[in-house]
Amino acid sequence: MEATPDAGASAQRGRGIARQLAVSEPVRGHANSRALGLGGDEGRARFQRSTQDATFTPDRGTVGIGAFMPETDSDSTTRYLGVYGASPIYGLGTGVPLPVPVRAGGAAGAHWPGSREG
Repeated sequence: MEATPDAGASAQRGRGIARQLAVSEPVRGHANSRALGLGGDEGRARFQRSTQDATFTPDRGTVGIGAFMPETDSDSTTRYLGVYGASPIYGLGTGVPLPVPVRAGGAAGAHWPGSREG
């Protein structure tokens, strides 16, 4: 019976940044705070896997009979950008502030299978 040992490695890295502007000033005689923000994130991952043909030993160990051969070499990158804002409104004739958050965002990703040199 033939065995197939494998070896794998993965690495990932992420980073992000966010900025927010907040303003506090009265609106229609009521205390009011508004916020506007922007955030962005990026993540990268790399995965590699190699296999080697081998045979079993009597004690269920393995002995390689060839070199490790690349099976998988994958890179991926994901990016996210978001914009948000929040401001209370004074509605329905009650004079009670109703928080109204607004958020929009988008993500983009890429995946490149195959070999990569260097």
